Amino acid sequence: MSYREQVTAIIAGFAIVVLLFTLPTGGDIFNGASEASTPVVAVNESGEGVTGTVTASLEPGTGETFVETSPFIRADTQVSAEISRSVAQEMTGKSLRSTDVTYSFDIEGGLVGGRSAGAAMTLATAAALDGEKLPEDIAVTGTIRPDGRVGRVGGVLEKAYTAGENGIDTFYVPEGQGNTTMYRRVVEKNVFYLGVLATQDVEYRPFQMSLDNITQEKYGMDIREVYSIKNLYKSVTD
Repeated sequence: MSYREQVTAIIAGFAIVVLLFTLPTGGDIFNGASEASTPVVAVNESGEGVTGTVTASLEPGTGETFVETSPFIRADTQVSAEISRSVAQEMTGKSLRSTDVTYSFDIEGGLVGGRSAGAAMTLATAAALDGEKLPEDIAVTGTIRPDGRVGRVGGVLEKAYTAGENGIDTFYVPEGQGNTTMYRRVVEKNVFYLGVLATQDVEYRPFQMSLDNITQEKYGMDIREVYSIKNLYKSVTD
């Protein structure tokens, strides 16, 4: 195979993957208008936790996906929007082929972003498709993968504190992120001068601590790890 043929094959393969990813799933075609919202917790540019909501609004259209933000959301949120739409169709068995989906964020503070709202966006989309109302006392952080797995994110501790401070009863985090690294102050040696303590040799040693233990004590809030967005959706809508 010539170099040109190899390049052509690669481009064609990529186009097929993109086409398969963007095609609506099978099942009933959703008709009508609907919306659903869920709490969302993010970290702003200053590293502070902020809260708000994400709403998925469904309207008759041509199968487009839009993101409206207040304040500004980084561009990679659009990637999460496309994946959330696709996964929600798979979860519900309903096609959005003739429906436009608009994701609206209402979040405190300045610029926020990243893909950590993907799981929440998927929940809202599936709930809108099914006409479900999501609980207002739960929140989830995590990216969303095309196969429906919830991916890891940063700032989990800050988000957990913010969720607890804002009345969330159960905060869902990606699998493997239910623990956080803390540091314990350990005095290695006391140094005396003329019988008086002059200084100390101090070391800060890392240790793992359950986020659930921390938030239970501070806020009475549960931390639960989640692997599959489909399982989470079932548990909060049953």
